[in-house]
Amino acid sequence: MLAQLCTGAGLREYTAQEAKKHIGEIATVVGKVDCIDHGRRHVDLQIGGCDLRKALLWIVVPDEASGPQLDPETVRGVQVAVTGKIESASGTPQITIRSTTHIQPRTALQINYIGHAYDKEQKGDIDGAIADLNKAIEHQLTRRDEACQHLGALEAKRGDWQAALAAYDRLIAFDPNKAGSYWVRATAKEQHGDFEGAMADFTRAAELRSSGANFIEIGNRRKAHGDLTGATATYEKAIAMLDSQIAGTTKPSDRLDLLFYQRGYAKELKGDIDGAVADYGRAIATKPSYEAGAYSRRGDIKKARGDLAGAVADYQYAVKYAQLPEDKEKLRRAQAEANQKHEQSFNKTEVTPESTAEAFIEAYSGADVEAVAGLYADRVDYTSSGVISNAAIRKQAQEYFARWPVRQWSLAGTVKTVPLGPSKKKVIFSASYDASDPQTNKHASGIAQETLILASDKSGAIKIVSQKEQTRKRGISQADGEEKLFSPDKTLVRAWNDGRYDGEEKLFSPDKIYSVEIMRGYGLNSCALVLFNGAKEIARIPAEVGPVGSFFEALWSPDGKYVAINKQRSSRPGGDEMWIVALPSGKVLRQPDDALSDELYEKADAFIAEKGLNETGGKEFLTLTASGWEKDQLRCRLEAGFSDIKDRYFFEGTVDPAHLKTIADWKVSKTKS
Repeated sequence: MLAQLCTGAGLREYTAQEAKKHIGEIATVVGKVDCIDHGRRHVDLQIGGCDLRKALLWIVVPDEASGPQLDPETVRGVQVAVTGKIESASGTPQITIRSTTHIQPRTALQINYIGHAYDKEQKGDIDGAIADLNKAIEHQLTRRDEACQHLGALEAKRGDWQAALAAYDRLIAFDPNKAGSYWVRATAKEQHGDFEGAMADFTRAAELRSSGANFIEIGNRRKAHGDLTGATATYEKAIAMLDSQIAGTTKPSDRLDLLFYQRGYAKELKGDIDGAVADYGRAIATKPSYEAGAYSRRGDIKKARGDLAGAVADYQYAVKYAQLPEDKEKLRRAQAEANQKHEQSFNKTEVTPESTAEAFIEAYSGADVEAVAGLYADRVDYTSSGVISNAAIRKQAQEYFARWPVRQWSLAGTVKTVPLGPSKKKVIFSASYDASDPQTNKHASGIAQETLILASDKSGAIKIVSQKEQTRKRGISQADGEEKLFSPDKTLVRAWNDGRYDGEEKLFSPDKIYSVEIMRGYGLNSCALVLFNGAKEIARIPAEVGPVGSFFEALWSPDGKYVAINKQRSSRPGGDEMWIVALPSGKVLRQPDDALSDELYEKADAFIAEKGLNETGGKEFLTLTASGWEKDQLRCRLEAGFSDIKDRYFFEGTVDPAHLKTIADWKVSKTKS
């Protein structure tokens, strides 16, 4: 077999077009190498075009392959015969060779003039390198631009600017509508000192790309050169181009969120700060998780305007989405400055009612949990929660910030104070709040009347020891207490009651005593299934909850002791989707991927293997759900579907929720999909 692989003798030979029909065979495949891709530990030779998805064959050459060293450039455009096992890689035929001798040329090999030029340059032979680059321009047409660009760089390096400029002119002549070629010549001109010539080429490149971002960069270059008038004119040109693309009158050069960001940046550079903030906000609203840059720049503006809480909130999202060191440093500095300001305003010997209210509002508008916790004493009579610890308040603040990523609080009316003795005082004020989550379009707003009792702690610092709150929500129907949410075209999107969706994502028990609903939070591990007894939460189960509208079902036991919850956990149906919860305790008895699911999967796998379905059925898809109650027993069903056959199998059994280790009444059924 080794001899056959080396020579191809005795093996069937196919064209690259035929390779897909012979997956699994050891054979020789013939085709022309169109493209080369360099991986970390291998080189891919592509036959049948340069589009990875449409290639007819990938030839993988591992770095550790034996045989003579292969220069991939020598087989570019060459008809080759490759011998090995034809495998499937994401549907595309692929042969991974063990030795370079398994690739045999059927037409003449190419001379890698560019490779030779780089070798000579490394050895100091600049004249020899230039000669080889000129040959590459003539013979290695797929790398002609690369050779011409490097030729210009070498001519400039040895001090012959006219020869370098001729090379760059030649590069543009190959394709006068190629923006990148103008950008290369512009960069060379700028380095040589021809500033206006460089600006002309940069501008031509930006026009060919219809790129507002490129015009902004040109404006920045003019600004750095001292040409403020020219910089402003260039920013205005960028804004006009982006206006047209955003309006849809010309073809956009980028995603809509990036167009908003670019226009905002141009406005900021031009001095239109309000316009910049508005556009950064539009970019964030369009695609929040992609716009760390918009959060960061808007944070800079807020900080410069003295809105430290707003800056901290924006920097936190910038860090969340990009993890850039500069954003982390901005966040650290803003938090430190905000904390210092908070301590100075709140922990004075004479704390005014106004400063207390302002510190409260600033903390809840921001996103610093420590700033919120710092307002309160160690133990607090907190709203409807009773007396709780400072740690519990910190946790509630974290949940509030996660639930409502964008928040704005402001004073509404006067602040009143009532003395309660030498070391206590009551502070009463109303605050307007507006909170939203751009990713879910969830929104809440209204007026909160806060009644705080302040007292000195052991260190003499003034802390909140009691907080009572009454809220009046805007836009609430007196009949149902629901807050209406509208899309931009005023079509009703969802109805929320205190942030919880009262639609198909909330299911009630037959007697309406219990309910289970989906909480779609913001951030890591913040989504959950929440079980209520009336208005009292009795269980919160952190879980992936799938997209809105995905499969969700609650099966309540006839005796009222249990509920079985089925919930699709991802955008694709499948997997273990079942929970069992005891009532009224809220104790979770079983959850996805526990021992019960392992036993069900093992039983199903044994049957599938016995029937040979794992060999004939193709890829299998398994979904575990609860299917119904039979008195005090819950019937579970594991559905098995296959990619290559129409038969679907159902593996069913019953379990006693009080003794989940045993599966009874096991049976298998089959149907056609």
